[in-house]
Formats: sequence, C-alpha cells, structure tokens
Amino acid sequence: LRPGAGAAGGLGFALQLLGATYASGAGLMTQLLGLPRLLEDADWLITGEGCSDRQTLAGKAPWMAAQQAQAQGVPVTLLSGVIQTKDVEALQQAIHGPCLSLAPGPHCCFPAAEAPPTAEACQTDAARWMVKAGKVLGQQWASSRDLESG
Repeated sequence: LRPGAGAAGGLGFALQLLGATYASGAGLMTQLLGLPRLLEDADWLITGEGCSDRQTLAGKAPWMAAQQAQAQGVPVTLLSGVIQTKDVEALQQAIHGPCLSLAPGPHCCFPAAEAPPTAEACQTDAARWMVKAGKVLGQQWASSRDLESG
C-alpha cells in the first residue's frame, strides 16, 4: 500500500485508484494559508495543538509551521494544551524554542499561583486559558525585547 491508502477506511486507496496523489495535510495547509508569506513580516510564531509529543515531530501542523518559521529566521514558541513530559527535550531541540503547556505542571506557561487547577479545567474553559496564555507570553516577549534593546 501507498502512504494514505488506509486512511478513512480505505478511502485514500479508492481515491488513488482514481488518480489522486498523497500530500502532507499539514504541508498543504501551510501553503494554502500562505504561511511563508505571512512569516515575512512576523516577529514571532506561536504554534501548538491539544497534546504535543514525539508524534508532533512526524509532520503535524505545529512542526510544519515551526520549520517554515525557522527557515525564515522567525523565533518559535510551542504552546499546547498538554505536553508529554518525556518528550519535552526532543520537542525543544526540534522547535529551537520554548515548549509550554496550558495545563499545570513543570512546563506550564503560567506562574504557579495563576495556573489552572487541572488539565480538565483547561479543556472546560479553553478560550479563557488561551487568552490568559497570550497575555503571559506577550508580556514575556515584550520583556525579552526590552532587555535586548536596552
């Protein structure tokens, strides 16, 4: 079988018989969204997913976005709902930047006193925690830029 042929109950195989070709979904999306062009004016990329682990580095969207950003010299931060602790080092080496989670624990983006009480709390009110994370990361980014220029 060819890559993608077993996906969706064999639909990929049927489509290949009709002349379809296999393409990376994440790679295709970065191109359709015009990510390389968007990164031309970017100072920083924040990417992420629900749960990041070694599989993230196997061509998932956050990895593809990070590669595009790195190719253009744009710093990257991975912010996910949860990060598997055993995979943090591999993620950080590949991303070349911070790998943080919303969930409480050693890689939480929030100071301990402001962290969500549980990972489930993050899921229940994800929008609220993402907004808070954006503020925290933005403040950290601004502080680091002030230090660089001052």
